[in-house]
Amino acid sequence: MSFIYKPLEKFATYVSAPTRVKYAYALSEGTREDKELLSIKGASLCELTRLGYNVPPAFILSTEAAVHYRKLGLEEFDESLMAEIQLAVSSIEKATDRQFGSTRGDKFPLLLSLRGGSSIMSDVLVGEEERDIKLGTVNNEVIDVLGAPDSWCFPGIKESCLGIGLTDVVVEQIAGRTSRTFAYNAYAHFLIRYGTIVLNVPKSRYRQILSDFIRSSHKTKDELSEEEVFQIHQKFKEITPLPQDPMDQLFLAIKAMYSSWFEIDAALYRQEVLNMPFDSGLALIVQTLVMGDTGIAFSRNPATGELDQGIFGCIWMRDGMKQSLMEYAKSNEKTYQKLIDIARYLELQYMDMVQMEYVVDENDQINLLQVLPGRRTPHASIRIAVDLKRERILNEREAVLRINAKHPLAFWRFDVDSKLEGDLIGTGQTSSRGIAVGAIAFNAVDCLELQARGLDVVLIQRDADSADERLLSRCAGLVLLHGDVISPPAALCRALGKPCITGVSGMKLASLDSTDYLEINEFLHLGKGDHITMNAGNGKLYRGTCNRIPSYNEE
Repeated sequence: MSFIYKPLEKFATYVSAPTRVKYAYALSEGTREDKELLSIKGASLCELTRLGYNVPPAFILSTEAAVHYRKLGLEEFDESLMAEIQLAVSSIEKATDRQFGSTRGDKFPLLLSLRGGSSIMSDVLVGEEERDIKLGTVNNEVIDVLGAPDSWCFPGIKESCLGIGLTDVVVEQIAGRTSRTFAYNAYAHFLIRYGTIVLNVPKSRYRQILSDFIRSSHKTKDELSEEEVFQIHQKFKEITPLPQDPMDQLFLAIKAMYSSWFEIDAALYRQEVLNMPFDSGLALIVQTLVMGDTGIAFSRNPATGELDQGIFGCIWMRDGMKQSLMEYAKSNEKTYQKLIDIARYLELQYMDMVQMEYVVDENDQINLLQVLPGRRTPHASIRIAVDLKRERILNEREAVLRINAKHPLAFWRFDVDSKLEGDLIGTGQTSSRGIAVGAIAFNAVDCLELQARGLDVVLIQRDADSADERLLSRCAGLVLLHGDVISPPAALCRALGKPCITGVSGMKLASLDSTDYLEINEFLHLGKGDHITMNAGNGKLYRGTCNRIPSYNEE
């Protein structure tokens, strides 16, 4: 297969010979209008590149590449597709001056991330013309799919695979340039992700290894020594048959993403519930992995729609610690102000509240990984539309078109009878407003069984990793014992108008004889079918069924 190179300032553009279909696209080759070909996420990256932001070099395998692979039988790549992928990786190597799978000690090796992106284009209309923000439906609930974490809105999309290119040799190169603890800690995290996402190793096996090691060493994760981190990594390797050729890692990860997307149950669900064509393709974004502080930020509060003085979100530091952006600002004022400036400018570009994923690298440079209109509650949606009109970002017609017919229901507010404070069992963070009363369910079997008995269900989940997104449209509300307002399940609850409380203190999930239960304290346990009331307006959980009373909404 012949290729023609055309050098650009930041990234080499490559085009296939005209007799062949093109599958791999540089970010400089797309626009924000190419959602069907490059996915909503990929088109967003192309737009950010066009606007001149720092976007880590990447290429996008188009939705046509996925359809082409499916026609090959979901087994092996043909030579043309393999050649385009290899050539695109070479272009990233040139753009970054790094080598994929490098064993040279003078340069940091190139590591890659792999993310899936959907290209949903629904037929839902608002008013006389279709909105710029495309809509989809889940059980007749209208959701704005642009701001959604794709793996939560569309069954078949796997989680992002980060760190492709790490091998036994490469990790030693990284250790020589950083530290052995950092390198093998990163390798251990990569083994977990690659094992669960690509090789289908149950995540519980990694958790069990880690918990057994911590229990026997009588230490916390943060207290483990360099040698102990290495030992954990070795145990992870024993259950993870990781290819030691970086290109093999990439090809295997791409195959896993495609196979998951075209799995029959996922494809039927997308077709029947989301109105997506059965054979619609999946775009894959292969991007340079940037080391640094990784964060998610909303330009406005996604739960209330308020425009704070700063921005709303959190950031994971290089050492693994998590901070709110307000805490981060105290020691990183200049970087925080840059984030605010970027968020405000992007609001003008998107004419909407935006959600940003970014990495602050070792040079304090902000690298944007994704920018999309942010997911929000119906209440926040109305407030944002009104405020954008006041700020003259939208005109009156545009503001009205941003409000779904169901959103005004957010102004009807209820509260829990204050006389029942004695039944309070826990308090968490408001992630999506509302009140739900129902029977406790811990999994899909519980949920279906209780609903068959005519009961409303409140889903209790340990964290975002264990939560089942397909249950959210069925339940009355969600409680995430660990997590926060930016957790993907919380984001989807906001879109569906479901109450959600996260980060609940004073309770934990436990199991006895394979039966799950909620442990409030040593004297109080709640099991499947026990009733609870959640007031996601103030983050409080009550035992039993509480009365809902009207509450005046001053806004």
